[in-house]
Amino acid sequence: MEADPDELLNWLKGDGSGERDLQIIALEQLCMLVLMSDNIDRCFEQYQPRLFLPALCDIFSDPLAPTHVLEVTARALTYFLDVSVDCAKKITSHPTIIRSMCTCLQAVDIEDRTNKDLAEQIIKVFERLCSRETSSIYEQDGLRCVLDFINTCYSVVHKDSLQSALNVVVKLIGKIDPQNSPTLDQTIESLSKLLLHDDAFVADNALRCFATLADRFSRKNVDPEPLMRYGLKDVLLRSLHHVSKSSTDAHNAPNARGITTNLSVVTGLLSTLCRGSAKVTHDLLRSDLPDALEAALCGGDERCVLDIMRFLDLLIVLLFEGRQALPRPGTSARTTNPPAPSNETPQNPPASTAATTGNTTPSDRSQQQIIEYIRSRNLQVFTNYIEENNIDVNYTDNVGQTMLNWVSAFGTREMVEY
Repeated sequence: MEADPDELLNWLKGDGSGERDLQIIALEQLCMLVLMSDNIDRCFEQYQPRLFLPALCDIFSDPLAPTHVLEVTARALTYFLDVSVDCAKKITSHPTIIRSMCTCLQAVDIEDRTNKDLAEQIIKVFERLCSRETSSIYEQDGLRCVLDFINTCYSVVHKDSLQSALNVVVKLIGKIDPQNSPTLDQTIESLSKLLLHDDAFVADNALRCFATLADRFSRKNVDPEPLMRYGLKDVLLRSLHHVSKSSTDAHNAPNARGITTNLSVVTGLLSTLCRGSAKVTHDLLRSDLPDALEAALCGGDERCVLDIMRFLDLLIVLLFEGRQALPRPGTSARTTNPPAPSNETPQNPPASTAATTGNTTPSDRSQQQIIEYIRSRNLQVFTNYIEENNIDVNYTDNVGQTMLNWVSAFGTREMVEY
């Protein structure tokens, strides 16, 4: 038997300890109605999100709301977001909901079961909101809160909650303005701690965040040298050295602290850093980089060797032609090896890319669309977009990254082969 919508809404809005029992009943009932509905449109006609979502958000603004009530409220918000992405805007339009959730996340006692459940549920809400309303969370200092949560609570939260928290961080990192971010240094320090995490999955995601940050620096024409303050260079060099060790002793290699196995991201990040900063390039060339590159070339697989050769190509241009030889944002990009496009053509090119004479370099909008398709790992949509728009797969974008760099870092093996 379905509950009366008006009565359910009144119970949700109830305050005071005497009405908490009715409130929790209403919350559980609402969760079941949304979760079990086989016709969500009909459900939303009766239990309208424009009425129920503000009531749910108001519960988080109640300083006297018990933890178990907040946990069920966060769960209800998650269910609404699961069935309708349009709910994201209605939730973030509430004046205090994001700030209240961040406050809960910071004050949570992770040793208590109910508190831990609340924190994990808030992370799931943030993950779903980030698909549509990333800016709303970033502007309320959500990035710092989630990073602090990961660094302090990673050992006791569930694996899927840790994955969700890292997904939130990856999304929010893309909103940082290197020229106007008061918490930039703190963010870099927190990410650097995650690079040293025992879990290779966490460390790899932290490195992806650094790659996104470096890209933000490049697009703003800001020197990315601050990214190296807290040990990033050591992690990158150790990861290159680790390639040869892991290839000869695969059983002893996993879970090495401060090492990431995603060499495509490592070399891509090194390239972005060297393109953007003369000081970083100077420091790397006078470090253990030459030995590390040699070790990776000798011990890596074919894909690893190709990635490193592209990075070496960049270093040679910087050393012998100077930084002025690099492509500038807003100008037509040149590759670091312009006279040999035929040598970069795959041995067995697909028919769709064999005739490249009519191919074009994508506009900024098209380039962003391609990157989104790569990140979504949707091969069919990616290839269709390339072919329908007749885009040259060998082009270099305005920050010097090739499409292969993007695909290697964020796409699938099938995209690389294409």
